Amino acid sequence: MKTALLLSFFTLFGNSLSPTTTVRRASDAQAVTQVRVASPAGEAIRTSRAHVRPRAVRVPVRTPRLRVEPTRPAEPRGAGAFRCTVLENGTTGAASYRVMDGSRTVASGRCLSPAAELPAGDYRVIVALDGLADRASQTLPLTVRESRTSTIRAVFETARLTVTVMHEGRRIPGRAVLKQNGRVVASLGSGVYSRVTAGRYEVAISTSYGSVRGSRSVTLDLRPGQVRALNVPF
Repeated sequence: MKTALLLSFFTLFGNSLSPTTTVRRASDAQAVTQVRVASPAGEAIRTSRAHVRPRAVRVPVRTPRLRVEPTRPAEPRGAGAFRCTVLENGTTGAASYRVMDGSRTVASGRCLSPAAELPAGDYRVIVALDGLADRASQTLPLTVRESRTSTIRAVFETARLTVTVMHEGRRIPGRAVLKQNGRVVASLGSGVYSRVTAGRYEVAISTSYGSVRGSRSVTLDLRPGQVRALNVPF
């Protein structure tokens, strides 16, 4: 009779079973994944999911080596020479010079002297003409090349001026202040012969001699090579 019941059970439910029926093992509590494999009936077969633990993969990385080249000390510059010439109103004049490297004086001397030796490079030369009441100077660029002599030329235009303060036909103490563009450039004593740079000046003349006091202003235009004597009565 048991055999007959099993056969009846198989007859009722056996047809519902197919090759795609999920099969679980009692010992496996993990979820299943479906893997479809072609079967003769064109249906899929389900198998249990395989548990795969991820593993870290170490890839060796080579650090590049830095190559440091040793620095070489700066090679010393070669030497050259420099000569200074000056013209005052077209003729040779007397002057002094200073050679500047930035704010540092690297050489000084007299123009027309033998050439001075300097390291090759770029400089500024300040040339000041001797005896000018306004202390005029010129700044010129200088490039010294190795094994060569460089020459710079400063050109000045000057005039001669005498301002005399007069009272009752005779000279008295006083002072003449020369200005250009509102800036004082020279101060001359009464009756003093002076050399100044040619150009236009505002001249303020004043005196304070005993009972004689006062001031006056005049405008002067001095040409190169001109000799001018100015008598100012008080």
